[in-house]
Amino acid sequence: MEKRNEAFLEKAAKLINEHNRLESLPRNGQWDTSYGEEYKALSKDMLHLLYSYDPNIPEFVPIRLCIEHGGTPVPVDVVNCLKYVVHYVEDLIV
Repeated sequence: MEKRNEAFLEKAAKLINEHNRLESLPRNGQWDTSYGEEYKALSKDMLHLLYSYDPNIPEFVPIRLCIEHGGTPVPVDVVNCLKYVVHYVEDLIV
């Protein structure tokens, strides 16, 4: 596997694990502001990783278009896209 793909998978795994950690934190039915800021920063890191890997991956295109038109992508969509690209790199790239 190329070093580029290995580096992508390593960084993606860290970001997904961090996302899972944030999701598992107890919130007692309330939204913590610090959690929200950390979540937004994590989502931006995921977007940056996806964009730097390949901005033309079909799964990423709707998210990219949303950003280019001034919108903010839904964080769950960003996580799902990252998981899709990880699956693509791990299982489909030989």
